[in-house]
Amino acid sequence: MSVKIFRAEKHKNITPAIDKLLGTLPFNMIVAVGGDGTFLKAFKKSVQTKQPVLCVRSGNSKGVLAEGSLEQISSMAEKIRNRKFSIVKYPMLHGKTESHKLAGFNEIGFFRTSEEALRFDLFINGVLF
Repeated sequence: MSVKIFRAEKHKNITPAIDKLLGTLPFNMIVAVGGDGTFLKAFKKSVQTKQPVLCVRSGNSKGVLAEGSLEQISSMAEKIRNRKFSIVKYPMLHGKTESHKLAGFNEIGFFRTSEEALRFDLFINGVLF
């Protein structure tokens, strides 16, 4: 099993400790340590890998998407080992251009590279708006 860790740059020194604690979990998962910006990067990766994300707030980050703080990571790991957790599926935004597939948790940005007008079709649950 593998645990992929996303962390804010200021927390690069905690990766070995977290890896040691969570690396033996019986699940493939992504652990994001930081604030909401780090969590959003991890969610984007989870769209590609289809792995759940555990969001761990660190420092004085508000991290409204977090399941708990860095101080609670040992107890979170124990709950995961004992399968005392639930996976919450958040709605994701998906988009595509002629050459790219896009995914976002709360927004997707499109930027023009020419003077031409931007044209798009908006579908919600398969219905064209």
